[in-house]
Amino acid sequence: MEEASATQKLCYYLIGLAIQRCRMCETLCRVSIVLKRSSVAVSHLSIISISDTGVGSSLCEFQDLEHHFSDNTEQSCEVGTEKCDKVLSITTTGTQDKEIHHYQLRLADVLPRSRLIQLASTPKYGGEFSGTEVSLSTQESISDCVTFISHLCEKIFLLKMPNIAFELVVEDMNTLNVTRENLIVENGGILLPFSITNLERLTSSMVEFSVRHGNVLDENCWSCLSNREQFMLGAGAASMDNVKGTKQVVEAVFVVTRVSESSNIPCLRTGNNFTKVLYFQDFMPCSFPPSTLNALTCINWQKYGLAVKATSLDGNGDAVLEWEDLPYFMHIYLVVHNYQKEVFIPQTRVNNQGSLVKKAIQLALDDLKAKYTGFFLSKHALRIRNYVPDLSKAIAGLILSSNDEDFIGDCASLLGMIPSEAGEQGRVESCISEKILGVIEINDLKSKKGEGARQDLFEQEKNLEGEERDEDEDEDADDEGGMLDWGGEF
Repeated sequence: MEEASATQKLCYYLIGLAIQRCRMCETLCRVSIVLKRSSVAVSHLSIISISDTGVGSSLCEFQDLEHHFSDNTEQSCEVGTEKCDKVLSITTTGTQDKEIHHYQLRLADVLPRSRLIQLASTPKYGGEFSGTEVSLSTQESISDCVTFISHLCEKIFLLKMPNIAFELVVEDMNTLNVTRENLIVENGGILLPFSITNLERLTSSMVEFSVRHGNVLDENCWSCLSNREQFMLGAGAASMDNVKGTKQVVEAVFVVTRVSESSNIPCLRTGNNFTKVLYFQDFMPCSFPPSTLNALTCINWQKYGLAVKATSLDGNGDAVLEWEDLPYFMHIYLVVHNYQKEVFIPQTRVNNQGSLVKKAIQLALDDLKAKYTGFFLSKHALRIRNYVPDLSKAIAGLILSSNDEDFIGDCASLLGMIPSEAGEQGRVESCISEKILGVIEINDLKSKKGEGARQDLFEQEKNLEGEERDEDEDEDADDEGGMLDWGGEF
């Protein structure tokens, strides 16, 4: 994928600011992106306008943009032969303002004092309202900008923000008329119950994303949808107090899907050994921070029966997990969203976001493991589970070989059965097996630092392998290299 042009980078930044202003507003808001292209052959300039109905701009939000483009401006604003406009026209007003304010931000100006110019204000008529519009001119192809912004918006829609509707419009201008085409009109987040959390919205979106053909954002595949046998969902959130009384939140969602082993649909069987991590920062999709990549490698994946062969960043800056020995009929999806709960512009930077990312992903894995018993077991639990059939058969044989009917009845009662069921073939053995498996799963869920003594069904197993270790060392070592036993039924 080609690197985004300067115009596209500007649009990305300005859309992000519009979203933050809408987040600060307590009412329903709209973000409008209008691309106006001239049909006149002699005109090479097109206009891009990004507006919102959120709170008015404080102008300090443009400081980062100013610093980014003011240094070595010509190099920053030029990609190939295409040049972006270096002048932003800003129109903004707050609810309590009596006027609509107009500014020009000249990114190419060397003198800081002359970059931001205040223009004449416009009287405000018609009641209280707020909003901001930022526009720029560009020589870049509008078609390229449409493709870039459409793909960007599709990713943003995965968050299903509760109070923001989006629209993307292209206008063709000529001397006779104006042709207006609405490419995107999206308000899916507004239609959801306002009370549900951002994490619940993200979980819902990831289920929808996992049935899209090849994970293409705008193309649902009925073959993918109809052949998904079950979704396994795990979600977790970690947070910490930040400066200025804000709270930094990181949310992670796993979706694990299984398709029929007999399915011959190619799109369901490709790429399952790799998971591209979708990453969002402050409600905007972005590349995975290289400094945070270590958070993925430090997770004890073996504790959940998973083995990661490698972690890397691809050419687009997305984090990629390569799984080892993942069954061909399984697919794993992961999304991470890092944002400030209380909005301040400009945003406060967080230095230790890697620890929050790691914690959120681990909590999502814990959620998976707790909700889907029998799956995501560690190697230690899987190894113990291999002894269950023989042990259940032996114990059942001891019980049923007794000539004491009262003893058999008491054993049946302890197993939760009525005495008459003990005579059914395989019933006692099956019940014993279920009890032991349940204890194994419960023990595997317990933290090694959790409360209460950890029940060990097979204490002698360590001695058989010559492993004399304490409990903590045994758990860490046994987790290494563990893989999921996917043979069970959902």
